[in-house]
Amino acid sequence: MVVNSVHWFRKGLRLHDNPALQEALNGADTVRCVYILDPWFAGAANVGINRWRFLLEALEDLDNSLRKLNSRLFVVRGQPTDVFPRLLKEWKVTRLTFEYDPEPYGKERDGAIIKMAQEFGVEIIVRNSHTLYNLDRIIEMNNNSPPLTFKRFQTIVSRLELPRRPLPPISQQQMDKCHAKIADNHDQLYGIPSLEELGFRTLGLSPAIWHGGESEALDRLNKHLDKKVWVANFEHPRGNMCSLYASPTGLSPYLRFGCLSCRVLYYNLRELYMKLRKRSSPPLSLFGQLLWREFFYTAATNNPNFDRMDGNPICVQIPWDQNPEALAKWAEGRTGFPWIDAIMTQLRQEGWIHHLARHAVACFLTRGDLWISWESGMKVFEELLLDADWSVNAGSWMWLSCSAFFQQFFHCYCPVGFGRRTDPSGDYIRHYIPILKDYPNRYIYEPWNAPESVQKAANCVVGVHYPKPMINHAECSRLNIERMKQVYQQLSHYRGLNSPPRSPAGREAAGCSTAPDSSTVCPPASYVPNENLEDFENQTPCTSSNTYPSAAITSTSTSASLPPSTATPPSPAQSPLSMSKPSTPSSSCPSLPPPPSLVTTPSQTSRKDLSRKFRRSQRQHERQFCTAAREEERRSEEEREDAWGEEKMEEGVEQEERMEDETFGETTGHQQ
Repeated sequence: MVVNSVHWFRKGLRLHDNPALQEALNGADTVRCVYILDPWFAGAANVGINRWRFLLEALEDLDNSLRKLNSRLFVVRGQPTDVFPRLLKEWKVTRLTFEYDPEPYGKERDGAIIKMAQEFGVEIIVRNSHTLYNLDRIIEMNNNSPPLTFKRFQTIVSRLELPRRPLPPISQQQMDKCHAKIADNHDQLYGIPSLEELGFRTLGLSPAIWHGGESEALDRLNKHLDKKVWVANFEHPRGNMCSLYASPTGLSPYLRFGCLSCRVLYYNLRELYMKLRKRSSPPLSLFGQLLWREFFYTAATNNPNFDRMDGNPICVQIPWDQNPEALAKWAEGRTGFPWIDAIMTQLRQEGWIHHLARHAVACFLTRGDLWISWESGMKVFEELLLDADWSVNAGSWMWLSCSAFFQQFFHCYCPVGFGRRTDPSGDYIRHYIPILKDYPNRYIYEPWNAPESVQKAANCVVGVHYPKPMINHAECSRLNIERMKQVYQQLSHYRGLNSPPRSPAGREAAGCSTAPDSSTVCPPASYVPNENLEDFENQTPCTSSNTYPSAAITSTSTSASLPPSTATPPSPAQSPLSMSKPSTPSSSCPSLPPPPSLVTTPSQTSRKDLSRKFRRSQRQHERQFCTAAREEERRSEEEREDAWGEEKMEEGVEQEERMEDETFGETTGHQQ
């Protein structure tokens, strides 16, 4: 029987470690490699020119690699359900192979293709290679629900066997056995379109910082592995300004498009670590970037509403404001905060920003300052960010907006202090906002505080050449913490809102301070957060807190406080908020009522004395440890994980950035 195979490329745009492509070649008489410009991606208005350029470069590289093997890539335009019936008949296809897509849209699309192909009598072979693990197996091991904390996810993964080893690249010998005839007019029929053909204007388009394709991905991987000091030392390096720029060893866009196999990266890291550490088994934290990616894929795989608030069972229903004007200023880098504007400018120009930068702008848009839905920010990232993966992008935005996975909403990033600590000189701002290049370091992060003479000397007057700050960060941050507090108070299963931190940070409550991790915590005076903030008493003040000019945008919010009916909590069984944990309290915790008095009689004097001593002892104890600390011991591991989450989130992203191997070594704040 003649076997005519078609391999359908989607995300796995590579010849190395491609098990579905290997199945297409196995015993086949002819093999054709097809890429369909799916309208879900190609026709989407929210796919920017940088992402399109990266994709087209990846397809060109794939076509060039196939040319070397006497084959070609067949690029077909149209919907898969319309394209395949014609191709199956024309090429007399008997076998169709493709990589398993774990995301809901992909599973729905593939189900329709499988059904259609079976009606044509075509054999279907699907293989998983986009993720390290079988996501359904992870869910099964978690009582048939996705783990909603990273610690729980790591626990399950640690019980699994190691991922399957990657397969070798396709060889010339394999392709020679199943050569398909290539028409002379192949480029006219199945050529790769240009950006101009797709309707983009390329005049003035800056050169690509990230070049798409498997060849570039493998070259970056080799450079990445050549710099192995970070693996040998495996320390927590300090970040600096250089980390804000794109690294020549960065890999995230290549994992997103499948130009680089996650299993190849995994085993290269594993083997390198074992070589340097004398065969000792590597910790899970070594694979931080990959595991966060798997975590969000697992959470999203059976949730078609993962990218939206409505109908999403794990997402807290928060009444965000509708403010198109503020959203546009944020997306276009016109907020009046140079740190935020520089980040958004870099994103629009290059298609990538550092994870610390992602955290800063996401917090600013959502719970930190503008109180705009994470869904809006996610769509902007989907348009502009090269590595914007449906699952990872949505999951990260829910995390950073405290809508799922993470609930320490009192932890906010200051749009002045955070950037200043990362890049004290302000050179990053000068690079992306050249209008501010002549400002002295003292005012580069807050030019509105510069004297008029300084502004004129810098040829940039705030409000004329550069916008005034669109909001007062200190006021908005405190207001939004109150709003988040009211939302969370309505979640009956949320615990710890009134638990204090481990250190006496109450005197910081009414102010705006820059935390050791470069974040700004601006809690209201009436609220003491439950977070491990031992070093708050040593924090430096946020210099921008009370010196804003009046240029705030009017919000559409009708009230600063939220009525109880405005926030709808998710089901306790499904919400990650059911896993909260108050941190160990300190003496700043408000004392609880004393225990009930013991009933005494005149003949029970000794018992009364004992009772009095007990109450005194109890009050002393309560100044250091409130009831929440005692309850903490009785809570399950699952309930303790969310308060632990931020530290591990940042640690996981630190591993991701070390995997990107910035030569200086930096600390990050995640995703994917």
